[in-house]
Amino acid sequence: MIKVFKNNAAPLLKPTYSSLSCLLFLILTTHFFAQDDGVVVNQFVPLVILDASSDPYSFDFNDDGIIEFVFLVQDLTGDTMIGGLPATYAGAGSVMDAVNGRPAGSVSEGSNVFDLMNLNLGEQVSTSLDFGTDDSFSLAIDLVINSSVIGLIPYQYGTFLGSSGYLGAEFLIGTETHYGWIEIGVSADASLITLYSYGYESNPNTSPIIINHLGVNEMGGEGISIVNYGNTLTVDLSNELVGGELRIFSLSGAELHNVKLEDIENVVDLNHFDIGVYIVTASSKQGLTSQKIFVH
Repeated sequence: MIKVFKNNAAPLLKPTYSSLSCLLFLILTTHFFAQDDGVVVNQFVPLVILDASSDPYSFDFNDDGIIEFVFLVQDLTGDTMIGGLPATYAGAGSVMDAVNGRPAGSVSEGSNVFDLMNLNLGEQVSTSLDFGTDDSFSLAIDLVINSSVIGLIPYQYGTFLGSSGYLGAEFLIGTETHYGWIEIGVSADASLITLYSYGYESNPNTSPIIINHLGVNEMGGEGISIVNYGNTLTVDLSNELVGGELRIFSLSGAELHNVKLEDIENVVDLNHFDIGVYIVTASSKQGLTSQKIFVH
């Protein structure tokens, strides 16, 4: 409980933007790791970056010693046949072995291949998705096939090739089913895997879980939206709310950035920020909207 004592000899002062920002900062940092909905979200700090020279990386959602997935990059070379003609191939493959977890995806039309789903921020992982039962899955493959008759033939496969996104997952803690996601990026030549963050529902048999970097709690209302995607922060305002102020704080409370919101769409480049968690506040005539963001 917060008690406010008023001196009757002095006029009651309206809270300033600075004081409200400080109060919001304290509220957000106090509850950052205590989410009521049971969603646990973590970042890989430092980032997990794998190439063909790296050891396979074993991933465990809840640190119970039971591995859900193993990530690895392989150099791929060998012989094959193209239209009955001999050929060779060379390239790379980014692979995920499923040990005690099952990834979300779907079977391709006309084949029995289970393709992984590359989900977006804000989408859901739930019982409505299909989860693969194979032992191994391709995140991305990039090959060049060399035939002495046909010539060079490029071959590319995988929903994560040259992009980043979110892999939905189903796994067990004890005998209970849980749902989660892993934020993954794969280079355009499939030779590099980067693991950014992950989240899961700690309450069993709870579906859906919304893919959200930090289980964000937004404060504010209609007419203002703060979206953190990749390393870009976008603040959208209705016309009547233009003219406010955006401020970015570190978790220690230091103000790191301050800019006027002069348009209905305002974009902030976060690439010069260090990897980590930050708190954003945006003022408007309506009040304050506050949100946690993650820079990777």
